[in-house]
Amino acid sequence: MLDNREKIIKSVKVYIDENMSDYAVMINGAWGSGKTYFVKNELIPELEQDKPVIYISLFGIKTIDDLVNVMSLHILNIYSNERAQKRANLNGNSSGQINSRNISSTSKVATTLMSLVSKGLKLVPKGEDTKAFVSDLQKNSIKFSHYVFIFDDFERSIIDKIELLGFFDELVEQNNAKVIIVCNEGKIANGRKENNNSSIQKENEESIDKRLVDDYTLYKEKVIGLTINYKADLSSVYERVLLKEANHDDAYRLLLQSKDDILRLFKITSSHNIRTLKFIFKRFKELRKEIKAAFKINKKDMTYFNVYVSAIMLNVITASLSYKGFGKNIVDILKDKDTIACFFSSEGLNDDVKNFDMTNYVRVTRFINEYIYTYSLDCMLLMEDIDRFIDEKINDTQVIANRVNDIFCMKDDKSAVQELLAVLDDIEKDRYCLGVYPRILSNLFILVELFSDGKQISIDKLKKSILANIEKRADEFIESNWYYFSSSNIEANEFNHQLYKTLKSMHNKARISRFIKDFNSVDDVVETLRKFVEIGSAAEKGKSLLSYVPVEIIVKRVMKASNNEIQAIHGILRHNYLNVNNIKDIRQGDLCMFRKWRDMLDQQKDTIDSQLKYFHICLLLDCIKDICDKLQ
Repeated sequence: MLDNREKIIKSVKVYIDENMSDYAVMINGAWGSGKTYFVKNELIPELEQDKPVIYISLFGIKTIDDLVNVMSLHILNIYSNERAQKRANLNGNSSGQINSRNISSTSKVATTLMSLVSKGLKLVPKGEDTKAFVSDLQKNSIKFSHYVFIFDDFERSIIDKIELLGFFDELVEQNNAKVIIVCNEGKIANGRKENNNSSIQKENEESIDKRLVDDYTLYKEKVIGLTINYKADLSSVYERVLLKEANHDDAYRLLLQSKDDILRLFKITSSHNIRTLKFIFKRFKELRKEIKAAFKINKKDMTYFNVYVSAIMLNVITASLSYKGFGKNIVDILKDKDTIACFFSSEGLNDDVKNFDMTNYVRVTRFINEYIYTYSLDCMLLMEDIDRFIDEKINDTQVIANRVNDIFCMKDDKSAVQELLAVLDDIEKDRYCLGVYPRILSNLFILVELFSDGKQISIDKLKKSILANIEKRADEFIESNWYYFSSSNIEANEFNHQLYKTLKSMHNKARISRFIKDFNSVDDVVETLRKFVEIGSAAEKGKSLLSYVPVEIIVKRVMKASNNEIQAIHGILRHNYLNVNNIKDIRQGDLCMFRKWRDMLDQQKDTIDSQLKYFHICLLLDCIKDICDKLQ
């Protein structure tokens, strides 16, 4: 089955092969759909097999005279090449042979067009070919039917559309030329920008637009005999565009492998824009080169290069689609962050921040979005992001677990030892987060015992490295990550359990230190104390968080409190201890703290000068005594 492009080529060739035709052909398609790319790279090579093709963009051409000047230069160029071909043939020289083309029409050159062409040639230096060209033109030896004229960007031309259609009519009807007009008809009458004019003025403009459309439609019916709608098919042109932009380099290979994924992202935004596709290929190729240089100059582990570049490619694609398709300021999406996970939808990138592992979310970085938006690369942000990405991968517990597991499936012992040494080196340099160890210890111990050499690879060295690492990373401890593994390797299980107990103890000590620091530094003593004695907030069973704070600090804060704050503290203690029937069962561990608090407060109350504050402290002291009685 022929695709859209092949059908268009077939239809146009039927038109070109017609001996006599008095109409032009229009190829109509949306902006960015790849019309121009198709015309230049597929249609013209086919048509050139039969006739010389003159391709002209109407964009920027101001008058019909200017257009004829451009046509004249094209015709003169073809004429000069043909003369050179004839001279080469006469001299028996075929090395510089120009493709021969058949000339199949005998129409006269209209006087009007001949005079315009002659006028255009006044701008050209009078060389031998120019003089011969003018002579043949005057003898009617040069015929417009000899050429195929392709006029692109019809809707962008500032020449009046009716005047242009009249000129094309003269070419096709009076000179039997083959004319192909390439345009986006949907933009011909919709070029006026939005403004804040009055409703009456807008109605007038709409009325004018309607008349222009009606006039254009009327003249088009006379001049255009066939309109062909061009529909973009990114899938069919993807590889040709990629080859032209990337030319078989490393970027080309990744972009080719990712074709289906890239086209899926285009489909999400309903984009068929080949210019955006080219933009993506160019920007990614440039960035990949810069990223590779950054990895090498800064001596980064190249094993992370390909996966990093793949993540960057996804950012380039989604940012480009958002910027080119929706006009978004993609730099603003990141707000004050350098890296976020950004949702990608039919409206492009959205600025709600989520976790990186969620479906339809893309890792978006500031340096990429700035480069897409400004073409300026911030090398410092690039290096920061590379470091951040490598850290993320190093601390991806599943990736590391898979890496250790894969050693069992290596092709030979040498490869297995090499990879095991790499893992052990990462551990020695403390490159893994704390949560990795319970995932890898069982298999790691088996491998170390299997390949132990007593030096680089040994259980004792492994244990020593891990124990050193957990002291520095105790604050990363999450109890749920340290479930106990049942493995055939008893030593691994015992060491895993030892790490768990050590970390839990270290974590609790660190937690207590934070409690003391918080209680001693936070301004709002009432809310802090409330949080530390609430039921359900115990650090250990039978004790409140407050019990971890030295009583000296508690009493010092209370003695400095205002009367209103002392009264509030009194109410909090009564609510959480005296009003709870089974308080002895759940908070008996606080008894020692309250006894010390009672004794210390009783000693210091006589130092209070204010009678009102003395009154509130005495009430609080009575409450603490009652709590002691209830807990003992």
